[in-house]
Amino acid sequence: MKNIIDLSGRKILVTGASSGIGRETAMLLGSMGASVVLTGRDENALTETLGNMPEGGGGKKHYFITCDLSQPDGIAGLVEEAVGFDGKKLDGLVHCAGISVRMPIKNLNCDLLELLMRTNFYSFVELARQYSFRKNHNGGSIVAVSSMSAIAADRGQIAYAASKAAINASVVAMSKELAKKKIRVNSVMPGMVNTRMLQQGYEVFGELKINQLMGPGEPIDIANMIAFLLSDAAKFITGANLEMDGGRIC
Repeated sequence: MKNIIDLSGRKILVTGASSGIGRETAMLLGSMGASVVLTGRDENALTETLGNMPEGGGGKKHYFITCDLSQPDGIAGLVEEAVGFDGKKLDGLVHCAGISVRMPIKNLNCDLLELLMRTNFYSFVELARQYSFRKNHNGGSIVAVSSMSAIAADRGQIAYAASKAAINASVVAMSKELAKKKIRVNSVMPGMVNTRMLQQGYEVFGELKINQLMGPGEPIDIANMIAFLLSDAAKFITGANLEMDGGRIC
């Protein structure tokens, strides 16, 4: 039987690969034959992710780069190193990195808004911009991890929801600009997923209402969709923000 999701020989940059959805995505892509460049802020955590990656075969290599995406000025160097470590252009970009802060409006300030926008949104735009330069890509696919909070935000999520809604809007605009370069751009919008971010929500708020028919998801559920969007099986999908909410109860 033909495997319609084949990433053999692809080279893909994954941000936020030190934990959660980013780590699961990096490991899955590696198991599907891709060469993965991992990035995140925590070198020890990236080393752990790399240690869980399948061994490279047929010249396949994995590589990690520490980078703080809240400082977008460093992204050009990140992409340059991702391409340069083996001299091969990228075939895909996955932006999983992000931070979440729950803050009521009375305590919200511009510094916090700026931090979330820089880390979650500005970094995505700059990553996509650098990826789009001919020297850095072979066409391919860009996938951002957005959130259902972009369209169904909860209390205290003003800054987080705004940063994810900005990603969704940019995906639509980017897809129209980058189609001529044979680059597809999409996002996935997870609902509640069992990650460290959800655990932090439990710690802060105690019991959380899981407003999803299928309960909380797992990181692999999101990683599977990302792999699909990176593959040629999704070659007719661009400019889409795909809801992955486990059957959200309105």
